[in-house]
Amino acid sequence: MKEKKLKIIIGLMSVALLGLIAVQIYWIKNAIELEEKLFDYNVNDAIHSVVKKISRHESATYVINKLIKPGTDDVFVIKSDLLNNEDVVLRKKRMWVSSYNYDVCDSDIVIRLEARKNDDSSKVIVEINTIKEGHKIGITQKRIITSVQIDSIKVYKEKFVSEVVEELILIGETQNVEERINERELNNYIKINLINNGISADFIFGVKSERRDTILFLKNADQISELKESLYRAQLFPEELFRPANYLVLSFPNRTGYLLRSVSTVLLISALFIFSIIFLYYKTVKILIMQKKVAEIKNDLINNITHEFKTPISTIALAAEALKEPELNKDRAAIEKYSTMIEEENDRLKNMVDSLLNTALIENGEYSLEKSEIDINSLIENLVNRNKLRLETTNGEIILELLAEDHQVFADQHHITNILNNIIDNAIKYSSHKPLIKISSVNEGEGISISISDNGIGIDKHQQQKIFDTFYRVPTGNIQDVRGYGIGLSYVKKLVEAHGGTITVESKLNKGTIFNLFLPHGR
Repeated sequence: MKEKKLKIIIGLMSVALLGLIAVQIYWIKNAIELEEKLFDYNVNDAIHSVVKKISRHESATYVINKLIKPGTDDVFVIKSDLLNNEDVVLRKKRMWVSSYNYDVCDSDIVIRLEARKNDDSSKVIVEINTIKEGHKIGITQKRIITSVQIDSIKVYKEKFVSEVVEELILIGETQNVEERINERELNNYIKINLINNGISADFIFGVKSERRDTILFLKNADQISELKESLYRAQLFPEELFRPANYLVLSFPNRTGYLLRSVSTVLLISALFIFSIIFLYYKTVKILIMQKKVAEIKNDLINNITHEFKTPISTIALAAEALKEPELNKDRAAIEKYSTMIEEENDRLKNMVDSLLNTALIENGEYSLEKSEIDINSLIENLVNRNKLRLETTNGEIILELLAEDHQVFADQHHITNILNNIIDNAIKYSSHKPLIKISSVNEGEGISISISDNGIGIDKHQQQKIFDTFYRVPTGNIQDVRGYGIGLSYVKKLVEAHGGTITVESKLNKGTIFNLFLPHGR
C-alpha cells in the first residue's frame, strides 16, 4: 500500500472516530442535562408540597386546639405519622370503643357535626377532614340531642369557624416561624416528599428569615453559605402577603455525584463503546502501519537476498566459463583455483539458504538443541582466526581478554558458533574506519559472561530495543555497501535465551557498541 493512500485512509478513519466520539459525548451531555432538569423539577415540586402541608397542618392544629377544651375527659386526638407508619395519640385521657375515627382524604379542612342515636344515648361527632398527614378527632357527649340542640350546634359551628380563622390570621404577628414549625416534622415532610418524587439524595435544609436575615434550623454553621446560594426554595405561609417572608431552603451537598450515579448506566455503556472504538481504531491503524512496514521489509529482504545471491552465482558462472577454456586443461594450478572458488561460493550460497531456513524454523519454534561440552575460549579464538583475513584488508584489530577460568559450557556448538560469529561480523561490517574489536570472557555466577565491543558507527538509543526484531535493520548512514537480511540479531537473541542466557546492548552513536552475553554452564 502506498504511503499517500495509507495516510488518506488513516485520516478518514480519524475523522470518523472523532465524529462518533463527539456525537456520543453530545448525547451524554444531553442525558445529564435532562437528569438535572428532572431533578430540579422534582425537588421544587417536593418543596412546594411541603409548604402546603405545613400550612394545612398548622390550620388543623388550631382547629384541634379549639375543639379540645381544657379539663374535659371525653376528647381524644389521633395524629397519623406516615413516616413511622403509626398513630400518635396527641391527647388521651380516656378511650372508648364508641369513639368515631374516619379515614383522611385529600381536601381542604372540613368540619362536620353529626348527631347519631345509639339505643338510649346519642353522641355528637365532630369530624375534621384534612390532607394525608392530617388529624382524626372524636368528641363524644353522652346526652340526648334534640332538634333545638342540633340547631344550636350549627350556630356554634359558625362561631367556631370564625374564631379559628381569626386566630390563623393573627398567628404570624404573635409567633416566630420557629415556634410555628416543628423541626423534626419538617425534616420528615421533606424526606417523604422527596422519596415520593423519586429522590433519595442526602440533603440539608433551613428556614431563611427575611426579617432577621438569618437561617434557622441549621445543624452546622458551615452550611449557611451553601443554603444562601441554593436555588431550591419556597415561601412558607405564602397566604400571609403583608408580613416578612420566610423561605424553606434545601441544598444537596453531593448533587453532582447523585446525578452522575443516576445516569451511571448510560455513562458506563457510552464509555465502554468509546473505549472499544478507540481500541479498535488503534489496533486497525497499528495493523495498517505494520503491514506497510512488513511490505517494506519484504521488498528490502528480496533486494538484499537478490544481491547476496547474485555475487556467488556470478562468481560460480565465471569460474565455470574459465574451466571450459581448452588452455586451462594443462594448467593444474588454475583448475584447482577455480574449483576451490566454485566450492567456496557454493558453500556461501548453502549458508545463506540455511540461514533463511533456520530463521523460519526458529520463528515457528521448530528447532532442537544438540548440546555438548564446548570450550568457549577456544571457540572465540577460532572465530578470530577465521576473520583475520578480513581484518587485514581493513587494517583492523581484535584484542582478546579471555579471563574465564571455567570456560566450559554445555550447549549447541553450531548455534553458539553462529551467535558469536554474527556479533563479530557486525562489528567488522559497521565500522567506518579501522575496526578495533575487543572480546573478553569472565566467570560470573553459574556461567560465563562474554563482552564484544567495537568502535563502529553505534546504534541510536531509540533503535536499540528494535535491533533484536526479525527483519529489522538499523540505518547505516554513510556505510552504503552493508547488506543483510535483518535476521542475524533476532536469531542471536532467540538462541541465547533458548540456552537460558541473556544478551544486552550498550551503544552510542559514532562511539561504538558493546554486546554483553551471559551463557550458563548448563551442567
